[in-house]
Amino acid sequence: MTASGYALGSYDILPDRVVAYVWSTAGGTKFKFRFRPRFAIHAKSAPSLLYDYYNPDANVVVAPVNFNVQSAAREATSAGN
Repeated sequence: MTASGYALGSYDILPDRVVAYVWSTAGGTKFKFRFRPRFAIHAKSAPSLLYDYYNPDANVVVAPVNFNVQSAAREATSAGN
């Protein structure tokens, strides 16, 4: 994010979402983050909402993402075959 001219001001990790406060300059950027699930899951995220804090009418909705995480023991077994 620093290389693109944007700075992550702060973030909040809530039980049902991650909220990122990004300070921007003119232009665009890509925003990615990773998380490490502790358990196997098959889930679909809720749609993501991106908006200007001071102008919430300027917003965009990002499509949901599917998550398919296998347990470490199962991955080790699958990798050996």
